[in-house]
Amino acid sequence: MRTIFFLVIGIFLTQSLLSQDLSVSNIPAGLLINANTVKRFETMEISIKSPAVYTVKQRYAYTILNEKGAGFADFGDYYDQFRSLDDIEGRLLDKFGKELKKVRKKDISDVSSEGGISVSDDRYKTHSFNYSDYPYTVEYSVTAEMKGAFFFPSWVPQWSPSQSVQNSRLIVNVPASISIRHKAYNFEGAEKVQNLPSGKQYEWSVSNMAASLPEPMMPGWGRVRTKVALAPNEFQIGGYQGKMGSWKEFGSFLYQLTEGRDVLPENIAQKAKQLTAGIENTEEKISVLYDYLQKNTRYISVQLGIGGWQPIPAAKVASTGYGDCKALTNYMMAMLKAVGISSRYTVIKSQDEGVYTDVDFVSNQFDHVILCVPNGKDTTWLECTSNILPAGYLGDFTGNRPALIVEKEGGKLVRTPTYKKSENLQSRVVKAVVGDNGNTMVKANTSYTGLQQDDLEGFVSTASKDAVLKMLRDRFTLPTYEIDTYNYTELRGRIPKLQEDIDISILGYAQVSGKRLMVVPNVLTKSGVKFAKDTARKFDVELDYDYLDSDTVYIKVPEGYEAETLPKPVSVQTQFGEYNSQVSFKDDEIVYIRSVSQNSGRYPAADFNKLVEFYEAIYKYDRAKAVLRKKE
Repeated sequence: MRTIFFLVIGIFLTQSLLSQDLSVSNIPAGLLINANTVKRFETMEISIKSPAVYTVKQRYAYTILNEKGAGFADFGDYYDQFRSLDDIEGRLLDKFGKELKKVRKKDISDVSSEGGISVSDDRYKTHSFNYSDYPYTVEYSVTAEMKGAFFFPSWVPQWSPSQSVQNSRLIVNVPASISIRHKAYNFEGAEKVQNLPSGKQYEWSVSNMAASLPEPMMPGWGRVRTKVALAPNEFQIGGYQGKMGSWKEFGSFLYQLTEGRDVLPENIAQKAKQLTAGIENTEEKISVLYDYLQKNTRYISVQLGIGGWQPIPAAKVASTGYGDCKALTNYMMAMLKAVGISSRYTVIKSQDEGVYTDVDFVSNQFDHVILCVPNGKDTTWLECTSNILPAGYLGDFTGNRPALIVEKEGGKLVRTPTYKKSENLQSRVVKAVVGDNGNTMVKANTSYTGLQQDDLEGFVSTASKDAVLKMLRDRFTLPTYEIDTYNYTELRGRIPKLQEDIDISILGYAQVSGKRLMVVPNVLTKSGVKFAKDTARKFDVELDYDYLDSDTVYIKVPEGYEAETLPKPVSVQTQFGEYNSQVSFKDDEIVYIRSVSQNSGRYPAADFNKLVEFYEAIYKYDRAKAVLRKKE
């Protein structure tokens, strides 16, 4: 799925703005606090000419305050057969607002976007002044013409928390014969609407938006930043016409792009039938064909013309062995069709810095395609670009979010699976033996399931042995220790499981002092999370998913000790989750049982200090010591 973006959002500006004083001294002092860049001015003017053509004139100026903001000093924008770029201008100014250099045509680079796993007809025009005498200011302008009003760029005045904004505005010119829709997010002002002889002009603007420091556990910036999104009701692109007044209409357009492209070569159709011959269970058939897909194809992003949204025919994937998310999904759909299993091409927004799908605003918000396979009362979801995921499991990349199923009758909104607390487990059993000198030998067997195994499984399945060993050596809050052996075993299933088995030698884990032996029963799972309280917190708290951690630890100590003091049983219950632990000692063995759970959700900023207290309690109780005394 083609992702449309601007490396740098530019702006259209009048001659009066061109002559304004851009010296750093004219930036209000409040906008310099916590800022790496200051957007001095910005205007984006979108003029819609027809359902097939619109232009975007952009102009902006950024003051770059330090090295961390240097990425905003460079210009970059793409063009292809649907998008042309003209009138690129720019200039560099010192901290006094004095012009040092202008962009010349020969200074602009023209480069292909192809490379790695990408095949595309996109090209980029880029420029950099390569200047680093901070602070300084850059100003750029560009005009783009789009052939196809399938989407419009969104207006995002503040691209990151570390950016301040003096002035930014969006202007949209719409002829009387065309209707569009718009929606503002986290916007405190009011839109301006002018009725003109030719149609309507809309305007949104902001000023003096201060930078802010990132806050712990805040929602992704894409959820809290100011934004205005636009969408057409009717459009044309690449010889296709479509409507977007409803999800059903949008789905009908996408179906046009896929129709007739699921025809397999006869040899592949026969292969699919051979692989599933004798299998009665539908889910098992799906798994067999999905395994074949994973072993015989590879992912390459293909963005050629309308192919940015249209899948390569299944026959082409069969002959080349590669495709993007659209093509591989369509190919898997074709193989299932060959054995009599119906499935649905489904568009979705993949994981991306907190950006989410607004189901109440019909528009092209998607960047990925997956496959939905209805199976009676059940549904099997397939991520066809992965060579690792088991059939039926999406993980956090596309799980728990809206998706649009594409059918001939139109689009239908659904939600992908949400993985419950009981499915996102970390279950650890530790058996430790303490020597007379306090050195400790540990055998730890841990199973991770669901979302708890995603990142670790992705790492250990691709990393070198040296990289895995380094990760394990840096992972635990312990004194000097050595990883003696380790092993990972993957158990595929609808809820995948990763088994981790580690042997560890720890120097001086238990403290021996005279007749006393002191040891922290929580050997491997001590929480390292600590936050300072914040009475001025700005953003809500967001906990991303439900999970449950459980630990059972057996620590064998030298003979002849009795318990002097043991940590008391603890139970902490909060809106964010629970913590429980208990310790016992019998027959020269400490037994420690611990559990921690998290409740996903978005909580008010005012509740942050309660979360801090919860984490403080976990941090404290995880480090509680058992003190044993040598018997008289």
